[in-house]
Amino acid sequence: MGRIRRKIMMVCLTVLAWVFLCPIQEVQAQTKEIQIEQAKINMPELKIFVTGDESLQEMDNQSVTVTMGEREFPVTSIEDFDRNEERIDYYFLLDVSASMDMEYYQAACEIIADQMESLTDSETYKVLTFGDSVELVLEDEYDGNAVDTVLAGISNEDENTQLFEALKKAAQLAEQREDKEPCRKIIMIFTDGMDDVTGMTTVSEAQEILAESGMTVYGMAADCGESESINQFGAFIRETGGQMEIYGERDAKAAAEDIWSVIENTKVIYAEGDSNQVTNRMETVTVQFEPWDIKREARTGCYDYIPDQESPQILSCSQMEKNCLQITFSEKMSGADTEGNYRMVSSAGEYIPDAVTVIDDSTVQLHFEESLYSGEYTLETMNMTDCSMEQNAVKPYENTVMIEGREPEPVWSRFIRIWGLPLLCVLVVLIFMAAAFFIYRHIRKNRGLIVVDGKMTLASKVDVRQHMAIEDDGRPGALITLEVTTIDGQKECVMRKLSDSMMIGRSEMCDIILDDARMSSQHFALEYEKGQIFITDLETTNGTSVNGVRLKGKYRLQKGDKIHAGSMDMFIQWENIK
Repeated sequence: MGRIRRKIMMVCLTVLAWVFLCPIQEVQAQTKEIQIEQAKINMPELKIFVTGDESLQEMDNQSVTVTMGEREFPVTSIEDFDRNEERIDYYFLLDVSASMDMEYYQAACEIIADQMESLTDSETYKVLTFGDSVELVLEDEYDGNAVDTVLAGISNEDENTQLFEALKKAAQLAEQREDKEPCRKIIMIFTDGMDDVTGMTTVSEAQEILAESGMTVYGMAADCGESESINQFGAFIRETGGQMEIYGERDAKAAAEDIWSVIENTKVIYAEGDSNQVTNRMETVTVQFEPWDIKREARTGCYDYIPDQESPQILSCSQMEKNCLQITFSEKMSGADTEGNYRMVSSAGEYIPDAVTVIDDSTVQLHFEESLYSGEYTLETMNMTDCSMEQNAVKPYENTVMIEGREPEPVWSRFIRIWGLPLLCVLVVLIFMAAAFFIYRHIRKNRGLIVVDGKMTLASKVDVRQHMAIEDDGRPGALITLEVTTIDGQKECVMRKLSDSMMIGRSEMCDIILDDARMSSQHFALEYEKGQIFITDLETTNGTSVNGVRLKGKYRLQKGDKIHAGSMDMFIQWENIK
């Protein structure tokens, strides 16, 4: 029984240990030392340098997601950093202030000299000292002996420490390099972490200029008793993507080896976007490490790009349905979502899609209100470019597109469809003009239109209009009757009492108005004198004649005489009234 109890107790303890310890192990496994050292943008390419522990070896293309704002950059590869292939620009910053103990200072000089001896052909360096001022003391062209000589001639006796000013100077030197090819830029600084000057570069200014120049800071901090300064500077270094080692009780070279190990054992994530367009501003690059649910960010400038000299092209144009075509471009296009930028041209005419559906970055579908006619078509595009900095125009699509749709429209039907309405409009206008012309000619022939008793009528039907009704004013005179015959043979009678004189003509001022184009405004006058009627021509151009004889002066009329004025003949009769 005792053995059984012990076995049961061991099983229970094992289960409890598994329940409680496994989550702890899982949490510890999730706590990974992963840091983005720096990111380099040369659109459309991104190069991201990642440092960390041995878990970096577990990364692959599918487990890492890279974004910049809303733009995603698919990962093309993840590789080990190779110092012999990849370029590094080193900037060694040496604190020459008196606050650095001589022992620590000499150790720093030895580390700098050793590291410069181990640089590869693809690596460059500059050495700056900072104290009362910032000085560039060494750069690439110096050999090993010259390096030792220069470092031996430097002493740490300055009273001040321009630490952040030195970081700014290093960033400025990096920006001044003639070779602008994006590369890994590392600052290795040896200091006690103090910056005791005012009016110079501040912490935030140094952080900004380092981010803009894409530089990472690694620090070797001398433990000179200023733990607060070292802690603050360590936080600053980690913001740049680097790390800091403290040496004092610990061997300086061993601490430096840890840093070189981190720099060498770096993974490089290569990612590529769909366009070389730059934003010309600082951007935040985000890397999501899916296996550990870790997200890291780095700020870097988006200013450089690889020129795009290749014009985009249409890879295919195929029919999906009778009224739908699918077009695939070689890359993402600007203007591909606009209906008016497409034409389908055939012998049957030109067709513009009524809608465009974007399937993905390089594929669209064109929708037509009606199915196209069967036959061979040419696809034409306009106002479309790629999304590059150069905005290259799309190449013309040289292939023809075979469409299976409606049967081709007969020629006569197509003619009517295209020209029917315009021809009908022209025909209506011609008919209207012809009708107007004939009406005008008819009115002109009948000497215009006049209004009689409120109604419009032809003047030829009412050739003689009375100026006023016949009134008997009680004076002696004659009741005159004029029988008027027009040029087209129509006859009308006009009656009027003549007591002294009256005028006949076209003018509204006349007593008898005759609408005749050849008659003068005031053509002739009739006068009553003691039972006799006299006629006088009023100096008209065409004249007035009686019984075929043209009047010259005043002439006495006889009943039944024929008066001719303008184009009208008038026979006159009268009766005397007392």
